[in-house]
Amino acid sequence: MRSARTAVHAVWAALVVILAGCGTGTHDAATSTVTSTVLSTQLETSTTMETTVSVSVEVSTSVETSTSVAVVTATAPDPDTPGPVGGAACPADPSYYDEAPTGLDPSVIAAWQRATADAAAQGVTLCLHDGKRSRQQQLDTFDDYVAQYGEAAAHQYVLPPEKSAHVAGWAIDVQPASASSWLEATNGSYGLCRMYDNEAWHFEWAATFELGCPPRRAAPEG
Repeated sequence: MRSARTAVHAVWAALVVILAGCGTGTHDAATSTVTSTVLSTQLETSTTMETTVSVSVEVSTSVETSTSVAVVTATAPDPDTPGPVGGAACPADPSYYDEAPTGLDPSVIAAWQRATADAAAQGVTLCLHDGKRSRQQQLDTFDDYVAQYGEAAAHQYVLPPEKSAHVAGWAIDVQPASASSWLEATNGSYGLCRMYDNEAWHFEWAATFELGCPPRRAAPEG
């Protein structure tokens, strides 16, 4: 029986060598199968008992490759993220702010930067008196208008948060009058259009405005 055990040990040793070899092969296809059927050994003991050891090994290795493509999209402004409060004095009229465009939609920021550069080349200074607001900032402003002028006036000049383009990050208030007049005369070429008759300073952005501004409304519809 010792010779039988020795032979079995030899079989398993050979099997380990075969399996190790399967792991180091090169796969030319996405899925390859290595099949080895080996070791049929007839053993004879001193009592003429015959033992047959038959080992069949099948190793199947799948190699899958995939290509991932990163898709980057502009993040819409968060309605709960506050916008700047105030800013530097407007060089054209220090009674207004020149606020940073922080928090506005990226397309609005790009349009504003192009407009201010072109206006400056023509000797006109555009100041961003107010831009992005959070829901809470808009609500505070709305409530303040209600307290001072009544609810009807608040709906025509401020709007509640759920209806405000400032909260959505698409609206800017441009000052002084020389600046808003210059921007209005561009007729949407920057995607920025005056929206209301009663607010000469209020502009909103839309890609379609570059084809021309829509008809103005008398006042916001709150």
